[in-house]
This record gives sequence, C-alpha cells and structure tokens, in this order.
Amino acid sequence: MSKNPLAIFAGSFDPITNGHIDIINRLTSIFNNIDIAVGNSPNKIDKYLFTQDERVKLIERSIPINLDINVYKVNKPLHLFIEGGEFNNYKVTIIKGLRNSEDVEYERKSLDVLESSKIGIETLFMLAGEKYRMISSSYIKQIWNWGKQDSNKKEILEMIPEVVFQAMDEKYKNKNAILSQ
Repeated sequence: MSKNPLAIFAGSFDPITNGHIDIINRLTSIFNNIDIAVGNSPNKIDKYLFTQDERVKLIERSIPINLDINVYKVNKPLHLFIEGGEFNNYKVTIIKGLRNSEDVEYERKSLDVLESSKIGIETLFMLAGEKYRMISSSYIKQIWNWGKQDSNKKEILEMIPEVVFQAMDEKYKNKNAILSQ
C-alpha cells in the first residue's frame, strides 16, 4: 500500500511573513496535504516575540481561507515528533524555505539530524520568491524596535500580512507600556 504524501512546513514563524505565505501557496500546487509545524528553536527561546499559540493563530489567520492546511505547535525535535506514530500513513516531506546561503548552511545541519534518524523523511528546500528573499522575521521585529512601523506601513505590508502588522503593533505597545511604568 502506498502512503499519502504529506508536506510539513516547519519553522518558528515569529512572525509569519509574506515570504512564508508565498511558499505555502506554491506548496499547494505540489502537495494535497500540507501541515505547518510551529516550533521553538533552542537558540532563540528567549528571543520570541509571540508565544507558540499566538504564532499558530497568526498563521491560521494569514493563510488563504480556501486552503485546507493543518497548523500546530511542535515541542520536540521534528524527527521525534514524526516518529510518534500519527504519521505512519504518510510519506512525509519536510519543507524548509531558503532565502540565501546562510539559510542553506543552517538547514543543512538540520538535514543531517533528520537523515541520521533513519525514519525515511525527505526534505525539500524551496527558494523564496525573488521579492521575498530579503525579508526575515528578525528584520520585521527590528523595524518595530526602531519605531519605524507607522511611517513605513505600506512597505511593511508588502512583507507581512495585515493581521501580523496589527498583532505586532499591539505587542510592542504593550511592551513599551510595561517598560515605561
């Protein structure tokens, strides 16, 4: 019996960007079953702006409504999560988005871990669309740290969905209110 193909687009998505959305949209022409796994990278744990639950909600609100995509949080290394058994009926392909050579090197290290797990997971690297290659979640957060979000809203909305802009604005307003007390 052949297994159903399943793409799992894995990342921290803090926050999700239009580059991520572009990859999700492109995946729909390749895979019928797509999941988005929202994780926490151990080397970023104290740098997250949004909680995992908030990131899941932002993704759900950002992806086109006509797409049947499962979004969930993952609290252990992805290969251990997949080994858990609920994916036995699927041929799993991990999707990783790449913007540049730094991303390639970082993801190559993750690929080494997946390959050493010997559970038959494939990895597909998708290069970000040309207009999204300079966008990173870190850069988006820097714009708010610099206080430039209002004067650059039009340009920022080319990088992130409106719902993310609103959530970030709210998050930074609350953060600044706490700091000024």
